[in-house]
Amino acid sequence: QVFRNDFWGTPMADVGSHKSYRPLTTLTFRLNYITFGLCSLWFHATNVVLHAAACVLFTRVCSTIAGLRKNFAVFAGVLFAVHPIHTEAVTGIVGRADVLACIFFLVSL
Repeated sequence: QVFRNDFWGTPMADVGSHKSYRPLTTLTFRLNYITFGLCSLWFHATNVVLHAAACVLFTRVCSTIAGLRKNFAVFAGVLFAVHPIHTEAVTGIVGRADVLACIFFLVSL
């Protein structure tokens, strides 16, 4: 069902589906559910861990691709980590799609 339904669980072939297909995000939700049940704490914890991974990747991108010195790259990474723009993506469980998109964008660089 993970690969046959849209982001909100409606079958893709259904007239009411908005065709928002995010299988990786849905798969991570499914893995959270299988591992920890419906305990929201673990869904939030997963988002925090994914955000931490994005911050590490951002720091590496700043250091490697942007050519910043290590101390500036770390400063940029810390600023990225605590910037309030990320609040919705990290604290809201549904924001996992944005965090995963950020991770895969940074990996692609």
